[in-house]
Amino acid sequence: MPTKKKVSPRKSLTPKEKMVLEFLEQYILENDMSPSFREIKEHFGFASFNSVQRYVKQLEQKSYIRSGDSNQKRAIELVASATDLQSKKIIGEKQDTNESADLIKLPLLGRVAAGSPIERREHNEFFELNRSLVPRPQESFVLRVEGESMIEDGILDGDFLIVQSQNSANKGDTIVAMVEEEATVKNFFKHSSDSIKRLSQEEKAYVKAGRNIELRPANSTMKSMFYSAKDVNIQGILVGLVRKY
Repeated sequence: MPTKKKVSPRKSLTPKEKMVLEFLEQYILENDMSPSFREIKEHFGFASFNSVQRYVKQLEQKSYIRSGDSNQKRAIELVASATDLQSKKIIGEKQDTNESADLIKLPLLGRVAAGSPIERREHNEFFELNRSLVPRPQESFVLRVEGESMIEDGILDGDFLIVQSQNSANKGDTIVAMVEEEATVKNFFKHSSDSIKRLSQEEKAYVKAGRNIELRPANSTMKSMFYSAKDVNIQGILVGLVRKY
């Protein structure tokens, strides 16, 4: 009797990959065709088409999409959905859910810099959004971005970040951290003597001096900031983004 081939589960998406996939899904639902690379680039504010190509390749490698012929326009096909709700919409099932029941309110804790750090101001305000965007609502909050240091990751001035509270992060995570009593959003890297080969001489000196936490912007015109671990208080990691027009 032939043995059934075991199907490996899809790899999980990073928050940024999930945002791109959700945009692709929504666009296809509304237009019955996939967006062009230019439309993806403009929607997220990417600085170049390289960022678009990178995310499309990552989603294809994780078996969420097929990108088809590279010479063919609008060739992206969905294979899997970012959320169960959107998956039902894609296959055409009618949704009888009450939209208001799917909305939740998260605390809006002020603003965070995508540039140099600025003070986080807390307010008694709330931000309403769809429950499907928030993996752990009880552990999450929202901050509004100011600045342009994360634009190459599609995080623009005025965007609202959905942040999951936690005090640790993995390599490459987009984090919100308190640095010198101010809040900032950056990509997180923790260096050791074995991981500094690609750093500049100046950056290597920082790491050797004990400033081994790199907060890296997603803007090629800006430099990373280096701190000692005791000076970086991680508040949470980015799990979603909302842009209001």
